[in-house]
Amino acid sequence: MNEQHRPAKHESGDRNQNEVADKDAEQQRERDRKINEGEERTARDADRDMGKR
Repeated sequence: MNEQHRPAKHESGDRNQNEVADKDAEQQRERDRKINEGEERTARDADRDMGKR
């Protein structure tokens, strides 16, 4: 294998840090939060429509 094609070695502190994965996880948590809020709102609206307060 040529030296050019070898992946760069991580520095000691960077092994578990992946900025893209962190950003994706953050966006997924935000989507989940919005979905959960929407489901709660839908449940409240449905209860209200059924006469509950």
